[in-house]
Amino acid sequence: MRRLILLETVAALAAPVAAATIDVGPQTSTFTGNTRGYWFIAPVDFYITGLFVPTDSSSDSQDIAVMRFNSAIPTFSATTNDFTTLRLIRDDASLGFVAAAIQFRAGDIVGLLGSRGVSATNSYGAGGFATTLGGNAITLQRMGMQSQMRATDPGNIWTEGGSISRSISRSISRVLFTYELGEPAPGVPEPASWAMLIAGFGLTGAAMRRRRAVAA
Repeated sequence: MRRLILLETVAALAAPVAAATIDVGPQTSTFTGNTRGYWFIAPVDFYITGLFVPTDSSSDSQDIAVMRFNSAIPTFSATTNDFTTLRLIRDDASLGFVAAAIQFRAGDIVGLLGSRGVSATNSYGAGGFATTLGGNAITLQRMGMQSQMRATDPGNIWTEGGSISRSISRSISRVLFTYELGEPAPGVPEPASWAMLIAGFGLTGAAMRRRRAVAA
């Protein structure tokens, strides 16, 4: 019985936690030429576990960048390079999410850029899009660069306010990400370590039985 309980405990530790996916709204149009994206302020501590540029406008290979900004992003035509690129994915042929582990803290300015193909095809959605992260309200604001990320590192970043109802130029480029709140849990032991853990519990049980026998 003790062995069964131990195995169940190890299995529970190893079971993956279901990640949530950010809602960026439906595609409203496409844009080709330069890479666009969006930014928001992290409402809580969280970490990104997967990244994906939707294939509504193109199924060519994807380019994605995830950044943390150190100061407010200026309105076009002003630009900033005051950020750290935490993940840069280029020419990835996946038609699904690319695994990631990118930590953010509450109050961080989070930016994502994403397009598909050598011509930087963007899947546009409504700018100023109201959504939630872990049940907390956030707003996705338009962000971009005046070049194609396939060949150019993220740089000279700008923003534009407003929503698509005002102007198509206010659109965001849709980049999906999966996430979990808090920070990654300590690593789960590898299978070989599980055997050692089970053996350790077995030795502990044997020692306890011997102790009870002596006490009797």
